[in-house]
Amino acid sequence: EIGVRLVGSEMCIRDSPHRQAQHELYATAVELRSAARSARLEALGAYAEAAQLRDVVVPLRQRILDETVRHYNAMNADPFAVLLAQQALVEGRQLLLEATARYGAAMAQVSALRRGVMPALTAAGAGPELPASSAGPAPAGGHGSSPAQQRLPTLSGEARDV
Repeated sequence: EIGVRLVGSEMCIRDSPHRQAQHELYATAVELRSAARSARLEALGAYAEAAQLRDVVVPLRQRILDETVRHYNAMNADPFAVLLAQQALVEGRQLLLEATARYGAAMAQVSALRRGVMPALTAAGAGPELPASSAGPAPAGGHGSSPAQQRLPTLSGEARDV
């Protein structure tokens, strides 16, 4: 007989709930950082789309409508061309409103994540649904904390802390 005592296994059994809680906390932190990166990318994409529509597409469609009206007044265009140009402008403005709404929803998700609320997907997968109970604040520092220090632009032009 060698006489080896298994004192360490007794310690492992006692520490297992503590280790499990540590692993769950780490998994939650990873999920929160992942959700934050995803929300940031979604907000930036929605902002870029809305800015493109606001700065380029809608003004160009307005210019096309103005030119079409001038051609109509000079009797070089028919009324249907004016109607088509007006319809294109309205569609551009509608796309701008939809993109602005997507940007607002993405910024709401970013704001919720900054408060430490983990978004849960709805059953239909239509978008984030913020649960009544908070998942708790995100751990300070750690992997991926630098993107949270970056700034996102707003549609009015100024930057917002993220």
